[in-house]
Amino acid sequence: MEKLYNANFIKIGQDCVQKRVDNKYVKSPIVDFGINAAGISDLRGIYDISRSNFFCHVAFFTLEGEGEVRTSSSKTTLKPGSIMIVPAHTAASYGIKSDFWKIIWFDISNIETWDFLQLGKVTIKQQSKDSEFLFHAMRALYRELYLSEVSKKLLNLLSEEIILYLKRELKEKKDIYKYGKKDELISLFRKVESRLQYPWSVYELSKLIGFSSSHLHLLCKKHLDCKPMQHVTILRMEKAKDLLLTTQAPISDISYSLGYENPLNFSTAFKKYNTLSPKKFRMKHLKEY
Repeated sequence: MEKLYNANFIKIGQDCVQKRVDNKYVKSPIVDFGINAAGISDLRGIYDISRSNFFCHVAFFTLEGEGEVRTSSSKTTLKPGSIMIVPAHTAASYGIKSDFWKIIWFDISNIETWDFLQLGKVTIKQQSKDSEFLFHAMRALYRELYLSEVSKKLLNLLSEEIILYLKRELKEKKDIYKYGKKDELISLFRKVESRLQYPWSVYELSKLIGFSSSHLHLLCKKHLDCKPMQHVTILRMEKAKDLLLTTQAPISDISYSLGYENPLNFSTAFKKYNTLSPKKFRMKHLKEY
């Protein structure tokens, strides 16, 4: 047993299909976030990895089938919906247990940004619903990398999305409060901005970002200097200004499109934000042009 865990070997058979993302052939922005390599793998037949002192943290998300991770003291089945985290320099081996094993995997640099992965042992935890989005973002990033006309802007956006979901999935709940940062708020309010007609509440915002309501309040106060719903109102008012000046839509239609069931409530909120009613704002600024 000791011999196995002092060894380093990689056995990958010809039936394994791996969509790899790294800097080997095409530069991928996720490398700039401390991801040494990543990929989506459909593993069949021979797949056996053993590492006694790997310099990266390793994370495997099991999507379908089953895998197995082995250490000197345990053997654990990796079922669909599980996440395996192997901290850097931790001896472990892993491979296929069922007929096939479909995974998303990440080799994560052992740097300060990812210090929370220094868990001291191999850890298995459950995925959240965000893993589905992580998979789709990874698939989109791989596709974009190998298009004939690569969009650097899209690559950057996809990479940022992957990092946000990855951090959210890998952190323990007790660590979420420590590591919540402005980029997670930006991601949250981008989603809100794409659905301003939705009846947002602090509860819905908290559920979307994965934080408690009280912690969301603290983050918004720290990074945005306002309460969560105040920022939603700001986004709605800025969109309202755009719609008033670039369309001929009736004010009632604009109010409904921004989540206000009562146009009077919309007008009151708009006047409080802009000092002018929607009608007067439109007339004033259209005359200027």
